[in-house]
Amino acid sequence: MKNNMFVYFDEDGNIMSITPVANSKLEDLRSAEFAVDEVRPFLIGEKNIHRYAVVQDKETNNFKFVSKEAEKDEISTINRFLTEVTNEHHNDHDIMIEHDVRRKHLRVTMSGTGNSADTRMKKTLVANFRELTFYFTMFGDPNLLICKFDVPVAELKDGQVFVNLEHHGDELNNATLFTKKVLGKYHYRKLMYT
Repeated sequence: MKNNMFVYFDEDGNIMSITPVANSKLEDLRSAEFAVDEVRPFLIGEKNIHRYAVVQDKETNNFKFVSKEAEKDEISTINRFLTEVTNEHHNDHDIMIEHDVRRKHLRVTMSGTGNSADTRMKKTLVANFRELTFYFTMFGDPNLLICKFDVPVAELKDGQVFVNLEHHGDELNNATLFTKKVLGKYHYRKLMYT
């Protein structure tokens, strides 16, 4: 029996496939070899691959599995950055964040458009997260945090989530929104006249 297994993962460390032999169809993904004992819990269903990520240890450069529910300070992966949520419009967006500037609240919705298989797949992808976190920062600078807010995934999958921003005054009117990208297409829209 082969002692190693190939684990394929995307740039954020999300595990996409575990195979006993190299798979040329997955060449667009990153891969690492792991001992069978390390991947066995995933193969027999003791651990959910969607709740773990593959990261590279800074000291040893070896790859390892870490829980996505661990503290963010403990997890460091290659190319794991916050992504700016822009006002670039996608008709088939996955998540829409509408910022009502006058009433000082956000409305977050998940797209229900497209074919139903696609919608089910997107809901399955986020189902392994308890919440999605978004960050408002100074304009264009993710290092100067103004505030963050969490969107409960269970509520988002069932409809829409409202986030009250009244206690932030007008400081968010010229801020930039960032998140860790879980789905492909986000859209941030400011509603100036409601």
